[in-house]
Amino acid sequence: MTAIFAVAVSTFVGISAAAPASALSAGIPFAAEASPTWQANNLAYAVASTGGVVAVGGSFTRISPPAGGSGTAQNRTALALFNADTGNPTSCQFTVTASSGTASIRAITPATSGNVLYIGGNFTAINGTTRNRLAAINPVTCTLVSTFNPNVGGMVRSIFPAPNGTLYFGGEFGSVAGSTRYRVAAVNASTGALTPFNPVLRSDDVLDPNNPRITVLPVTAALGFALSPDGSNLVMGGEFDYVNETDSHALAVLDPTTGALKKSYPKYDRVANPSGFFNNNDAIKTVTSDASGFYIGSEGAGVGSWDGRAALDWSSLNLRWKDTCNGATQDILLYNNVLYGASHAHDCSSIGGWQGDERQHFTAQPTDAANFNKFYGWFPDTNEGTGEGIGPRGIDVATGSSGNRWFWAVGEFTKVNGANQQAITRFGTTDSNAPAAPSATAQALVAGQIQIRFRTVVDSDDSLLTYRVYRNGSSTPMWTGTASSVFWTRPQVTVVDSSVTAGTNYSYRVTATDATGNVSALSGAVSATASATGSAYASAVLANSPSLYWRYDEASGAWLQDKSGATTTGINGLYGGGVTRSQSGAIAGDSSTSATFDGSTGYVWEDQFTRDPSTYTTETWFRTSTTRGGVLISYGNQRQYIDTGNLMQSFTFDHQVFMSDDGRLNYGVFSGSARTLQTSASYNDNRWHHVVASLGAGGMQLYVDGALAGSNAQVTSNSRDFNGVWHVGFDGVGNSRRPFWAVAPTSPYFAGSIDETAVYPTQLSAAQVANHYAVGSGGSVAPDTVAPTTPGTPTATVTGSSVALGWTASTDAVGVTGYRVYRGTTTGFTPTAGNLIGTVTTNSYTDSGVAAGTWFYKVVAFDGANNSSSASGSGTATVAQAADSTAPSVPGSVTASAAGSTVNVGWAAATDNVGVTGYQVHRGTSAGFTTSAGSLVGTVTGTTFANTGLAAGTYYYKVIAVDAAGNASAASAAASATVAGGGGSTTTQTVAPIEDTMVASNNAAFVYGGTNQLSSRGTVPLESYLKFALPSLPAGATLTGATLTVRTSDDGTAASADSHLIRLLNGSWSEASTTWNNRPTGLGATVGTITGATSLNTAYNVQLDPAQLAGLLGTTASVAITSTGGDNIRIWSKEASATYRPSLTLTFTQ
Repeated sequence: MTAIFAVAVSTFVGISAAAPASALSAGIPFAAEASPTWQANNLAYAVASTGGVVAVGGSFTRISPPAGGSGTAQNRTALALFNADTGNPTSCQFTVTASSGTASIRAITPATSGNVLYIGGNFTAINGTTRNRLAAINPVTCTLVSTFNPNVGGMVRSIFPAPNGTLYFGGEFGSVAGSTRYRVAAVNASTGALTPFNPVLRSDDVLDPNNPRITVLPVTAALGFALSPDGSNLVMGGEFDYVNETDSHALAVLDPTTGALKKSYPKYDRVANPSGFFNNNDAIKTVTSDASGFYIGSEGAGVGSWDGRAALDWSSLNLRWKDTCNGATQDILLYNNVLYGASHAHDCSSIGGWQGDERQHFTAQPTDAANFNKFYGWFPDTNEGTGEGIGPRGIDVATGSSGNRWFWAVGEFTKVNGANQQAITRFGTTDSNAPAAPSATAQALVAGQIQIRFRTVVDSDDSLLTYRVYRNGSSTPMWTGTASSVFWTRPQVTVVDSSVTAGTNYSYRVTATDATGNVSALSGAVSATASATGSAYASAVLANSPSLYWRYDEASGAWLQDKSGATTTGINGLYGGGVTRSQSGAIAGDSSTSATFDGSTGYVWEDQFTRDPSTYTTETWFRTSTTRGGVLISYGNQRQYIDTGNLMQSFTFDHQVFMSDDGRLNYGVFSGSARTLQTSASYNDNRWHHVVASLGAGGMQLYVDGALAGSNAQVTSNSRDFNGVWHVGFDGVGNSRRPFWAVAPTSPYFAGSIDETAVYPTQLSAAQVANHYAVGSGGSVAPDTVAPTTPGTPTATVTGSSVALGWTASTDAVGVTGYRVYRGTTTGFTPTAGNLIGTVTTNSYTDSGVAAGTWFYKVVAFDGANNSSSASGSGTATVAQAADSTAPSVPGSVTASAAGSTVNVGWAAATDNVGVTGYQVHRGTSAGFTTSAGSLVGTVTGTTFANTGLAAGTYYYKVIAVDAAGNASAASAAASATVAGGGGSTTTQTVAPIEDTMVASNNAAFVYGGTNQLSSRGTVPLESYLKFALPSLPAGATLTGATLTVRTSDDGTAASADSHLIRLLNGSWSEASTTWNNRPTGLGATVGTITGATSLNTAYNVQLDPAQLAGLLGTTASVAITSTGGDNIRIWSKEASATYRPSLTLTFTQ
C-alpha cells in the first residue's frame, strides 16, 4: 500500500504549520461540550472567580439544577456563588437587596490579591448591611469586607482593581461619598476612600426614537479599564463622546492619578474627521490587556457601526489590528495568549471568516497582527435568549480547588449547544464527543489508480482531525493523515491508492479521530474497480497538475468532488440552485457526465476563501444556445451564506470568462484598469466548445477550441488582490448601464451545460491547451505554422517629441496576437531586438520622448504560435529641436569660509534638462539681499569660487545656475563668511537637537517624536520642530555665522523641489506628546530656507541669519520647518545615526 502525498496540518484555520501537541484545537484547553451547571431564571450579566468559587451576578431571582440534575431550586436575588469544579451552589451565599426596585449585579471582579471579589450594580445592602452599589465580599470566608464602603450614588456597571492599589469603576452615577463624580470614579481598593481621579464624561444628545422632535440624554458610562505595565496610562472604554470636553468617542487614555486626558480618539465623521476611529454609534463594552497592548470589544448600532474586537499597542496607543465581524461584543478575556470573545458574531467575511447571519456566540482568536483573523476551531454555542437577545454577556476562566480549569459563561441565553440551559454554563477540559463519520467515494479515474475522496468533517473543538483510510476490511489503515476544517470551510481529502491491479475491485472505509483520541464511526464502505485505461482526458488534465478539477459526474448531492489528485486541501465545489446533473458530457468517448445550469438560479461555488491568484489558467467546456450571455467561470468575493444558503453576487470579481449576449466569449482581468479580450466568433451554437484563459509571464491569453483567440502580452498580472472563491455559472459582472468590463451580458447566470472545469496554478502552454482539446474532442489540432500578412507601412504624425504611428492591420489564419515596433536611423535598417521600441496588440503606437532628428519605423506582426510576418515598409518622422525654456535647478549646499582676505565659496552642482553651462556668484551684506547685476562678483563653470582681496567684515553669497539657452535658476540660499581684521579669529561650535518631532494634519492625534524622520509640506500640511540648547556667547565675540545641516532620508519621497522655511518657534512643546492638535503655533521670523534638496540621502547646509539667533544664545531655542508647496521633504531626525541627524554650527568672531 502506498501513501502518495505529504500531509498538510494547521495550527490556525487555513495556515500550514507544525502539528499541535494540545488535546483539543491548538492553543485551546477547553472542550466545546458543556458540563452540568446550575442555571438562573433571568439574565446574568457578570461572572468572576476566586479560591475555587465562581460568583455570578445579574437580575435573576432564582437558581435551579440543570436538566436531569439533582437538588432543589433556591431563591437567590442578583448574586449566586458556585463551586467551580461541580457547578453546584456553595453553602456560602450573600443576600443582596435594594431599598427600591429589584436588586441587580452588573459587574464582578476579583481583587489583585487575596480572595476578595468586588461587586457592583444596583443594590443598597449586602446581608442587611448598607452598601450602596459597590461592595467587597470574600466568598471563601463568606464575609462582607467591613472596611470597604465607597457609597456610590447610582448603578455601577464596571470595576477594575489596578495593581497600583486603586479601584476604578464606572456606571450611571453622579456622586461618590457625597462628592461629584460623573459616570467614572476611583477609590482606594482597600479602604474605599475617594481619590482625586475625576475625569468628566459627556455624550451628545440624541433624538427620542418615539418623537424625533425631542432630544434626550443618552446613556453615559465608563465600561472597561486597563492600566499600562509601567502604570503611566489608564485606558477607559465606554459610552461617551467627550472626556474633559475633548472629542474622544468611546475610548480614551487618561492620567491614572488625576483623570487628565492624555490621548483622545475622536469619532469618525465622513466629512469632518474621516480618519476617526469609531462610528458615532459604537460603544466600547469591554477592555483587557497584556504586556504588549490592550484589547477592546465594541457594540455598534446601525449602518457603518463596528461590533468586533481590536488590539492597540501600549508603546504607541495606536491600532495593531481590528476585526470587523458583525455581532455586538459584550466581553473579552485573555487566557494563555488567546483572546476569547462573548458576542453574537456573524458575517466575518471581511476578515476571511464565515459569510451570512450564522451567529456564533463564542470566539477564540490569536492576539498577534498576522493571525488575529484566523479563528481557532472552538465553537461551543448558545442561543440569543431573552432580554436584548444578545446571548452571552460575561466570561471567565475559573480554577477549581482540584486545580482543574473551567470556562464559565453567563448571559441571556436559554440554550447551550441546543440543550435547555439558562443564563449560566461552563466548559471543562475533557472532550468525550467523537467526530462525525466522514462520507467517502472511490473512483478509478485514471489507469492504475483509485482515488478515495471525502470531505473533512467539523468538530466543534478540534479543527485538525486525523483521518484513516482502511482497504478491503483491514484493521490496519492504508493511509493516515491530518486535515483542517471549520464549519464555513471544509476542504476535501483525496487519497490515491496506486497499489491496485486492473480488473480487481477494492473497498474503502474512513474514520476521523480528534486529538483527544475520540474516534468516529467507520464511514460507509465505498468501492471501485481498478482500470488499465481510465479516462484519457482526465489523464491529460492531471498531467498538468491542476489545483482544482471538477468533472460534474456526481449523480446527486451538493458535493462537487475535486479530482485534482492527492491532497488534504482539495477545493471541492458545492452545487446551488437550478443545476441538473447526469447530462451528456463534453468529452468524446468518456462516460463522465456534465451539469446543465438553468440560467436563473443555478451555480457552483467553493468554500476556501483565499487571496486571488496572480498566475493561473482556467479551463472548462460548455454548450449553449443562450442569447442572454452569462458567467462561465469567475473569482469573486462572495460566498453562499451559511444560514440561508443564498449565494450573493460578488461586487469584487476578477479572472472572469463570460459570454456576451451575441455568443462571443470574453476574458477579463483587472490590472490597473479593466482589461478584456473578446473573440471575433460567437459560440452559442449549441455545440460543445473548449475555453481556456490564463495569466502570467506570457500575458493574458484566451484560447477557444485549442487555438489562441486573443492575447495581451502587456498584462502579466492582476492588481485587485482580494479574498474570494471560484464560481461557475454565476457571479457579478456589471450590467448594460454600468458594465465593469467593456461589455456586459444581460444575465450573470449562464444557461447551458458545463463540463470538465479545471484551475491550474501555472500558465499552460499553447501545446498543452491544444493537447487537452485534441484529447477531449477526439481529434487533433494541427500546429499553426502560417505567419500573419505583412503590416502596412506606418504613417507618422509628430507632435513635439512624440511620434504617433498607425498602419494597416495584418490578417492571420488563426488570429494576430500583436505587433512589434522598431525604430532605426536609416530607411533600410534591419529590425532587431536592439532597436525594438514597443509591442502592442492594436495597429497603432505612440513613441514618446523622441530626440530631435529624422527617424525610420518598421512593424512586424506575430500570432499566438509566434509566427512572425516580414517587416513592413519604412515610415519616416522628423522631430524638430525644441526650444529650451527650462531653467536649471537651484544650486544647493552653498558654503563660505574665510582664509585671510579671501572667502572660498562652494556649492552642490545644479541639474538641467539639457545641461548647466555655468554659475553666477553674487555677494551682499545681509542674508536676505536681492541678487542683481550690481551684486555679481564672478562667473564660473565649476562649483567653487574664490573672492579675494576683501576687507574685514561679514559677507553673504548666493549662487545662480545658468544653461546654454540663458535660462537661470532661482538664487540659492545665502552662505556667509567673516573676514577678520586686526588679528581677529573665528571659532565654531556645533550642537545637535535635544528634541525634534513632526506633526501631520492628516493624522492629527499621532505623536511622531520617536520616529527617525522629519517632514515638511504645505498641501495637507506637515511641519517639523527642532529644539537646541544654544551655547552662551564667548567673551568678546560676535555671532557671525550659523549653518543648519540636514540630510534627506532614503525614503522615495524625501527629495523636494520646493522651498522649506526655517522659522523661529515660540511656545512649549515636547517630542513625547506633541501632535498636530496641540502643536505650538507661535511661528516667528524666517531665519533660513532649504532649497534645491533634490537628491535622496544627501546632506544640505542651510545658512541661518546670525542676527536673528544672537539674542537667543545661552537659551533653549526652537525652530520650525514649514512650507507652502505640495512637494514634501523628508530629513533624518535625531533618532537617526550621528552622521545623519541634524546639527547647528555657530561661528563666533573675536
